[in-house]
Amino acid sequence: MKRKHVIIPALCLAVVLAAGAAVYAAGTAGSPDDPLITRSYLDAVVQPQLEEELQDQMAAALDGIQVAGDGRFVAVSLSAGQRLSGGVGTELLLRSGSAAALAERDTELTVVDTTTAETLVSGTALSVNHLCLVTVEGGGILAGREGAFVLVSGVYTVS
Repeated sequence: MKRKHVIIPALCLAVVLAAGAAVYAAGTAGSPDDPLITRSYLDAVVQPQLEEELQDQMAAALDGIQVAGDGRFVAVSLSAGQRLSGGVGTELLLRSGSAAALAERDTELTVVDTTTAETLVSGTALSVNHLCLVTVEGGGILAGREGAFVLVSGVYTVS
């Protein structure tokens, strides 16, 4: 009987001490005095890894996309059957050759001839020296039999 009187208080004391130690450890871990991870480790190891991974992902996402920005035009030569796809707002100026408006769906109005204020559906021929504007993401032109020489301003891909 006396043994039970000694064991029960000893177990209660052990439980209370364990709970107190757990509360103390939870309260001090991760504090500015005892961080879970050091800032120098973050700066020296983790940040460069994240930056490299971000650069790789951005490069993969932008692969094949070209930009003729700053309001300047870039000369692009297209062979027969090549497609030039632009982003919304990309400007196209057919200088020589032949090309037709091209869309993912034939009914899409993808290119606007700003010189004549006409909306060109897929398959409509572009006029030489007319400024055209891509109005749908992925809209663009398809070079004719003799190819095309186009001035482009904006985001575009050639395929």
